[in-house]
Amino acid sequence: MKKSKYSHLIEKVINNLGVVFRPSELKRVITDVVSEEVISSGDIDIDSTKLCNSLSKLIYSRKIQHELILHNLRFSNLLFSFRKDVEPIQIANAFTHGHGHYLGNLTAMYFLGLTDQRPKSFYICNESLPATTEPFEYSVDKVKMSFMKSHRTTQRYFEYSDHQYYFLEKQFMNGVGIIDYILKDDELGETKIPMSNIERTFLDSIISPQYSGGITQVLESFKDQKINIKELKKYYDALVPKYPYWQKIGFVLDLNTDNKSAKEWRKLFFNEEMKDFFLDKEYRSTWNYSEEWKIFYPKGIKNE
Repeated sequence: MKKSKYSHLIEKVINNLGVVFRPSELKRVITDVVSEEVISSGDIDIDSTKLCNSLSKLIYSRKIQHELILHNLRFSNLLFSFRKDVEPIQIANAFTHGHGHYLGNLTAMYFLGLTDQRPKSFYICNESLPATTEPFEYSVDKVKMSFMKSHRTTQRYFEYSDHQYYFLEKQFMNGVGIIDYILKDDELGETKIPMSNIERTFLDSIISPQYSGGITQVLESFKDQKINIKELKKYYDALVPKYPYWQKIGFVLDLNTDNKSAKEWRKLFFNEEMKDFFLDKEYRSTWNYSEEWKIFYPKGIKNE
């Protein structure tokens, strides 16, 4: 093939890759581009394997500007970029390819404008956990013992350039509440990044506040935010939780200046029996108690 045709194919490969990408992603895109070329050209004499190898060598030698060596990452310690300077979110986005992968929790809170705290930690979520199907008998005493402990945090992470990137396993919810966040760049234009919307971010943060800056940060970030209650209920139903997180959600919504959302939320669970539950981990006997939502919560959360 002529060099001009190589250039055309290289451009197609680059256009189908993110700013930062893994070697496996580059290999997949090259294979797809070459397959399309063979089909569109109708040339059955094209050696696809040879063409893939040629494109790979050209891209690695001429186009890649930056090799990122990641620390503490077990399955691969390399990323590549067509730029010398890359944004942390572009590094995180290299791991969001595939159904159910998205950026969530504190990462989403920042990019959705829910907090001004520019994150040093990025949370890459994957809906890899099956929904709970085993029968679960709720015991207040057992749950209390569990919530007296500290939060568990993932050990799957890597570090690069003073930032941490955490991999979180989420329960399978068929991708509800995951949107394409548009990252704008003067040089690259627009990049679509899978990210949880405000309702999904709220739900994820209620369940795992340790990945959203802590429960105090969650309360501050979502206070008086407009939450679509019907959407939130749809996401909650997809979660199929074993704990009564709906009570915790109602308690948090009730902290808003206008508690109409809390009342609307409560009506959706009018048949549900309430059980004693906890706003956060590290429960202590000195915590206050909400009779309305059957929630134990630390002192200072509500103006009382």
